[in-house]
Amino acid sequence: MKNDNHFNRNTDNDSFARIIHTVVKEYNNAPDEFTKVQIKWSLQTIVNCWSDKPYKLISKGIADHFINNHPKINPFKLRWKTCKKYGVVNKKRYIVFEHTTPISMVMKQLFLTNTLSEVNQVLNDYSGICLITRNEDDTLYSKGYGSKRLNGWKQAYNDCDIVVMSESDYITYYKKRGR
Repeated sequence: MKNDNHFNRNTDNDSFARIIHTVVKEYNNAPDEFTKVQIKWSLQTIVNCWSDKPYKLISKGIADHFINNHPKINPFKLRWKTCKKYGVVNKKRYIVFEHTTPISMVMKQLFLTNTLSEVNQVLNDYSGICLITRNEDDTLYSKGYGSKRLNGWKQAYNDCDIVVMSESDYITYYKKRGR
């Protein structure tokens, strides 16, 4: 049941926007560097909590992995805590919960905001999380997309040959593969 609750919830952007807006204002008014560092760390924690939303995309690599190795499991129902049982590569999880827009970029955008409306816009523009394979994640990093996606996440994924699909795309793909 706990797993289903995660996938049926939506994070209230307005509530988080008000908190984030206050934190950004305090950061900008901080009297010293130490305080700024502490406030920035606090904002990072808040943004991480806010971004813990159900994901809506997986890579074709993840789809193939589940169809071939775990055909009865819907990869759209995984939680980070349990995904290790679906594969490990070099002592790391095979499945990576990848922020399509890196959190560091979201943080930079938030620090440029001045109004609550601007904070809300940054939150509403956030592209979410995509499940990708460890190899796909390594490719993103090797091509310089670990923390920067200057031309957007779709271009970065395209440059790394990462094809994404929604749950309905996955179901169609699953059926075509004869499962």
